[in-house]
Amino acid sequence: MTKYIGLDLSLTSTGFFVLENGKEVESKLIKIKSEGRKKEKEIRLIRDLIMKEVIKYPKKTTKIMIEDFAYGILFMKINGKPICNSVFELGGLGYAVRIKLLEFGYDFGLVPPTVLKKYACGVGNCKKEMMLKEAYKQYKMDFKSNDICDAFWLAKYAEEIMK
Repeated sequence: MTKYIGLDLSLTSTGFFVLENGKEVESKLIKIKSEGRKKEKEIRLIRDLIMKEVIKYPKKTTKIMIEDFAYGILFMKINGKPICNSVFELGGLGYAVRIKLLEFGYDFGLVPPTVLKKYACGVGNCKKEMMLKEAYKQYKMDFKSNDICDAFWLAKYAEEIMK
């Protein structure tokens, strides 16, 4: 049976969700404590923790969906300051995970954030709270974390698109 994994990549808490036949197999938050390491070491550590979870599932019967980059975020500011440094670091994690998945032979797809939101909620620019609400409304799934909820929607999307 095919398993579908949703990966909502983050430098602080990556959402990981596995579906099989529309049912949850596993879900978790993958987190590290920032202990003053260089970003390269943190990215490698996060990538390795993600891969530790992924490789539990056989590559021949596993499909993975990752939320693609939100390219417009490069121009965002918080309190008047550009946030591009964290965007570049998140991009580093995104490519580190993608390259490792390729090296291990896993099939994965990418979905733009607006497409995922439209799939989940019917609107491409909804807030994370609406994603949580729709997961409960449509599937009676209740999540304590936006990241796991996003990973759930990524797995659902994979289940539909990657059959």
